[in-house]
Amino acid sequence: MDPLMLLFLLIAGLTGADSVSSVGWVSVLRGGSVTIPCHYDDRYKPHVKYWCRGSDCSSCTTIVRTDFPRKKDEMSIRDDPDQRVFTVTMNNLQTAVSDYYWCCVEISRGSAVGTRVYLSVTEGVSTVRWVTVQSGGSVTIPCFYDNIYQKHDKYWCNGSDWSSCTPIVRTDSPQKKNEVSIRDDPDQRVFTVTMNNLQTGVSDYYWCGVEISGGSPVGTPVYLSVTEGSPGLSVDKQEMTGVEGDSVSVQCEQYEYYYRELSWCRMGGSCITRSSGLDGRPVLITGNKVKKVIIVTMRGLQRKDTGWYWCDNGNQQIPVHITVNLRTTTATSTERANSVSSVGSVSVQRGGSVTIPCSYEDSYKTHAKYWCRENYSSGPCSPIVRTDSPQTNNEVSIRDDPDQSVFTVTINNLTAGDSGYYWCGVEISGGSAVGTWIQLSVTEGVSTVNTVSVQRGGSVTIPCFYDNIYKQHEKYWCNGSDWSSCTPIVHTDSPNVTGEVSIRDYPDQQVFNVTMNKQTTVNSGYYWCGVEISRGSAVGTWIYLSVTEDDEGGNNEKQSLFLYVGLGLLVLLLIIIIITWKVWDKHKKNMAMNQNPGYTELTLNPDHEYAVIDRTGIIKGDPAEQLNPDHEYDVIDRTGIIKGDPAKQASVEPGADVTYSSILLPDPQVSSRCSSHRPAVTPASDVVYSSVALKHRE
Repeated sequence: MDPLMLLFLLIAGLTGADSVSSVGWVSVLRGGSVTIPCHYDDRYKPHVKYWCRGSDCSSCTTIVRTDFPRKKDEMSIRDDPDQRVFTVTMNNLQTAVSDYYWCCVEISRGSAVGTRVYLSVTEGVSTVRWVTVQSGGSVTIPCFYDNIYQKHDKYWCNGSDWSSCTPIVRTDSPQKKNEVSIRDDPDQRVFTVTMNNLQTGVSDYYWCGVEISGGSPVGTPVYLSVTEGSPGLSVDKQEMTGVEGDSVSVQCEQYEYYYRELSWCRMGGSCITRSSGLDGRPVLITGNKVKKVIIVTMRGLQRKDTGWYWCDNGNQQIPVHITVNLRTTTATSTERANSVSSVGSVSVQRGGSVTIPCSYEDSYKTHAKYWCRENYSSGPCSPIVRTDSPQTNNEVSIRDDPDQSVFTVTINNLTAGDSGYYWCGVEISGGSAVGTWIQLSVTEGVSTVNTVSVQRGGSVTIPCFYDNIYKQHEKYWCNGSDWSSCTPIVHTDSPNVTGEVSIRDYPDQQVFNVTMNKQTTVNSGYYWCGVEISRGSAVGTWIYLSVTEDDEGGNNEKQSLFLYVGLGLLVLLLIIIIITWKVWDKHKKNMAMNQNPGYTELTLNPDHEYAVIDRTGIIKGDPAEQLNPDHEYDVIDRTGIIKGDPAKQASVEPGADVTYSSILLPDPQVSSRCSSHRPAVTPASDVVYSSVALKHRE
């Protein structure tokens, strides 16, 4: 072969090798899904792209292509020429598909350029593959596991084979040994292992393991390399903390003698190698090939962004954990992110218009406001319109309303190229600014909201709007990270109800509604409003459904429970008090009867007349008005003397005339001058002597 031609082909091959880029390695749990991005040069926009399996791009087995077939079994491909990236989505992954795959772009005459990706599908446990750390340093490694293993014991062991590796720490005991510790987080289905003060002698294979009762454990390996000098790949911090609405930046640096393109990935999610959106979040990646470093900036943070990420150079990975905290209302900084607020995302049909409100604090009424688009450059985005000048730029205009503390941005005649991230900004003195990010999606014929949040157990109805030309077309609702491969749940033809999900079309309104009832946290994820087109193609737009725990509802239920329990206890206490009082009252009466054995409660006959004799004197008049509670009484019925229980006394002859007399002999007061009159016997004081004469009537 001509040496010049050989040199030309070599140069072309080297150039083509850099023309397509992707992540070097991806690990996914069995049954999970993954979306892999394949970036390409601008000159390959009109070319056919494909995804194949094998050791080489030129001889691998093609699975899906951007022309045909775009979908095969659980794999699908989608090209986005505007962003110069095509994505491959693989669902319901099994261990048998673990292998090398290729992102390829067809070149004329059957040649192709591409890059290789290794896909690892693990049984129940997944983690990074290869981590490098400098001697004396520390590292935290996350180990993800299936939901079914939440209550199982986990462990970290050392050895070339995990079935015979030596356990170091366990989630039961010991949780810490020397410089190694383990911690389980069942809610996030991840356990982490932290190793401090690492030395070169500990470089080896380690295993994330999960014990299975009555069966073999499951696990996955990670190679730990501890170097004397700089590690092959590192980050400035493994633990990052941000606040809602703010940004976080992570610096990934590699020290190998040649530059490998770095990627930024989310555990269990997607990866990116260039500035773009990652799971609905604008991510800015700035790189320096000379310094072999990239800075990853995640903007417009939300609580759902909390989780594990990693930097990848194709061979090595280094995990990074990002925690997004709620912004406190007590923040006093004049440049806090929540000084400006707006909608998080907007979806609009191609050719349509949208007006986006940007609210701000009263302190910014006199400040200049602006609207700009994220261009993924290292500097701030360039304003498109401003409230001072220019207020209009082609199809974009801005208007400020200080009285309402809001400025609005209107964009007309939208095209797919307008999709992206935009910034509502307010200028602050000194050149600084505050603002918030908005994601604008321009869809082909279908639009809806981009994010919906519903409490666990609740219901939600989602409207999906479509173009007039789709009135007679079938509509559907499906679940999945990519609409070309998502799983249909309901159709407007059949079935229009599946479980707790239903769909209904309103052609006159050019909208179909999807209602989802009794939602649980497992229903969180990406869904799609889809419209079927002839020949099996379709148009659609995505929506992210977030099902949250009903903390407030749970508190109300607890409060209601406490209220009911409290009322129940109060009623029980009142019953106990009443019963106790009754028992005590009866006891007092019994005690009184025991102390006065001669006392018997009398029952008076209303047909008789009575006189009451007090032992201290005779009572005349109405006895009921003169009874002294401190005295004891005998009752004499004019028809007979009643002592004790009147019911047990025999009465005298009814016709008898009865005469009563009584003599009270109090303690005599005898004068000293008349001592001879002292009686022989001193009668008892307070004694009543009575005589009764009974005469029979003639």
